Amino acid sequence: MPSAYSDGLFGIWKGWTELEKLGLVKTLPRMIAAEPFGPLAHALAENLEVPERVPSGTSVAFSIASPFGTYQGLTALKASGGAGVQVTDEGIFEGQRALAREEGIFAEPSSVTSLTAVMQLAAQRKLDPDQVIVIVLTSSGLKDPGASRAWLPPVPTAPADFDGVLTVLRDSYGLALE
Repeated sequence: MPSAYSDGLFGIWKGWTELEKLGLVKTLPRMIAAEPFGPLAHALAENLEVPERVPSGTSVAFSIASPFGTYQGLTALKASGGAGVQVTDEGIFEGQRALAREEGIFAEPSSVTSLTAVMQLAAQRKLDPDQVIVIVLTSSGLKDPGASRAWLPPVPTAPADFDGVLTVLRDSYGLALE
């Protein structure tokens, strides 16, 4: 899960625990926080009770680039046997390209942190290849194509009329609708 202050991560964990209590699911997921600066990863590594501020800078995943984690997020990771994974801009761009190439999905850098974390864990052989992995993608790359400008080709400008948009799609991307 892309994680800034980890409210979303904790909310998903809380929902799953409630589903389990109601008998609607048999197992709980292992939660993974994907973070540009790694406050939850740091808290787990140091066995902290409460996350502390970590050094920060800039990140292409600016909407989740927080040096702070929350107690709730850390609680979800500990209770689920989960992990915090610090991701880099280079890793995010690699994840964006892989997702676009393999699935045809252009996701925003902050959103791609979840895939980047899974790619890192897989490379470190810290995932069971037989387990089901759900990657939460939170927004389209069109939200901020400028954040991906380092590798993204220029986005063509399309006119406001439908025929003009179809022409741009055909000429720029080879899409031919008959």
